[in-house]
Amino acid sequence: MNLVVFTTVVVLVLVANIAVGMVRRRTTITFSVYQADPDKHRWHVLAMTLTGTIVGGGMFLGVGQIGYEAGVTGYFLGVIYLVGLLMVAALAKRARAMLDQGNHKSIIDLLDANYSGDVVLQFCLVSLIMYLFLLAGQFVALIQFARFVTAKSTHTFLPWALVMFAGLSLFFYPIIGGLRKDIQTDIFQVLIILLASFVVLVRLFRTGIRDAVFENLTPDHLTGTAYGVVFILGAILFLTPSFFVRMDIWQRIRTARTTSHATWGFIIAAIASCFFYFFFTTIGMWAFSSGVPGGIYASLELIYTQFSNPLALGLIIGAFFAAVLSSADTFINNTSIFAARLFLKDAWKNSRDQAGETRLLLWSRLFAIILTLVSIILALLSPNLVDLLVGAFSILLLFLPTVCGLFVAGWRHSTAALWSTRVGLVIFGILFFVWNPKLAFAPAVLAAGISYAIIRALVHQQQQARQVEDTRGVT
Repeated sequence: MNLVVFTTVVVLVLVANIAVGMVRRRTTITFSVYQADPDKHRWHVLAMTLTGTIVGGGMFLGVGQIGYEAGVTGYFLGVIYLVGLLMVAALAKRARAMLDQGNHKSIIDLLDANYSGDVVLQFCLVSLIMYLFLLAGQFVALIQFARFVTAKSTHTFLPWALVMFAGLSLFFYPIIGGLRKDIQTDIFQVLIILLASFVVLVRLFRTGIRDAVFENLTPDHLTGTAYGVVFILGAILFLTPSFFVRMDIWQRIRTARTTSHATWGFIIAAIASCFFYFFFTTIGMWAFSSGVPGGIYASLELIYTQFSNPLALGLIIGAFFAAVLSSADTFINNTSIFAARLFLKDAWKNSRDQAGETRLLLWSRLFAIILTLVSIILALLSPNLVDLLVGAFSILLLFLPTVCGLFVAGWRHSTAALWSTRVGLVIFGILFFVWNPKLAFAPAVLAAGISYAIIRALVHQQQQARQVEDTRGVT
């Protein structure tokens, strides 16, 4: 392989991404633009930024590994993503109406208007921790790539140099430009990913290869039960509604130009996300059928085996970096916003004043720098812990009963929201260490939902009893 050509293509992809992110526009970046960029983008832009956020480098490795180990199980996950995003599309009109009603910029503002401050702070704290580990997960993917390529190259410094260059780019556009620059670069990143996917698909559908992918699979690969039926049922129950508690999803609802743009953006993103789940899963199955050694490097090993042309390989690896950046920039933005709400509560309440906006923007950028550095340290020191907590990301579903209260006024209850989440967190913490770290969220989420219903019912009953006593006292 011509190392010069390969390196040049990868660097050009990264440089182009930085250039797109650093292009200056006439509109001044305010904190409102940094966190929401409201009523700005059309459906096709929304679809691309949603797809870019979902299709991260961690997804490429993780879903590829699922395809290698469990075959069509990854297809089931793709369908679940399709259904989940279509559900968001169906409720986009209602969600935007709630945001518009109070001129809210984010789900944080929406929760602030409907629940106590303790509920909001609890939501921001848990979300900050989970998004921080998701961000660290993207750096883990970069580190895994560097280690893999280092083992195959005589120039061991080169893969680490590329990784450091990619990581360095994240200190520019998402921290400076916020959500708007995140979205602009997502468009470029998705185009690169689509181009690289086309190159791989052409290779996959060449005569003989397509059939060979399925010829050497085991029965477990073809039934989707390699991880067990419980895994599939759990994914259907917990992964499908998980989009409603994600900050980045609410950001895309808010940034859509109109309700129609939001709806169609989510519909197209649902189809695209399903495609990429099918695509990455097939790559994993292709690796298994080709006799590639298993593990986290199976997908990368296949790519290096099948593509010796430095131009094609450089494009594919460049797309891998683009996938990492398309998720990482969103997570940087989200973690900085959660931190701003946690530590600058007074400024957040005055965010509609120019002084409040200026202060929030300055500190959000500072938080973004600090948290990005923290995530890199986590990725370097505790990659296994990062992988575990990324797998437990569905712990955010502890807030699903709370978010349901936004859509159903009679269900809304601050006390139930606060304590049910705490019950779920305690159960998760115990089961994470004494049972199964990657499945601990499931009973915790169930406990949170049941606790919410019980606490709400008990408090409501007490309130009714007091009203009866007050009425008797008056008479």
